[in-house]
Amino acid sequence: RNGVNEQAEQSPRIPIGSLSEADQERLLKLSYGTIRGLLASEKPKILYIDDQAGNGWSLVLQQIIYGEQNPHFTVIVPKKESTISDLYQSVVEESIDPHWTPDLILLDLRLFDEKVSGSKVGDLSGAKLLGKIKCKNYLNNPINCPVLIVTASNKSWSFRELSKLGAD
Repeated sequence: RNGVNEQAEQSPRIPIGSLSEADQERLLKLSYGTIRGLLASEKPKILYIDDQAGNGWSLVLQQIIYGEQNPHFTVIVPKKESTISDLYQSVVEESIDPHWTPDLILLDLRLFDEKVSGSKVGDLSGAKLLGKIKCKNYLNNPINCPVLIVTASNKSWSFRELSKLGAD
């Protein structure tokens, strides 16, 4: 790892909501740069959770990240009858495999194609799953990796609220 990553790991966590919008924007750009650098130097194991993954998004993301299909990329496609607890259990099963533990989780915000208008971000299925993934006390949580939200929403509340819930 480079010095920037080591320094970030040693720095105390500051709640994103306490930063000005300009500082939040600078942080977001820094995060993108750090992620691009990591992806260029390593082949991280990525767990992608999205109800639309079967529509080609999985292949698109693999091409962007790895330049090809890659065995380091695992996909969970929620079934319509799945619950948040079912999905959490699937993530745990992927995360405790001694041969394959994710370095990063890409998580869709709307796993069951909910409507965003009128909804609070915390009510959306991806945010609920994020809450379980990031809660260290939830069922002796074994998941310990960054979670990035993948969404078509461009609402600024999404970034701020999801950061408060633990999205990286």
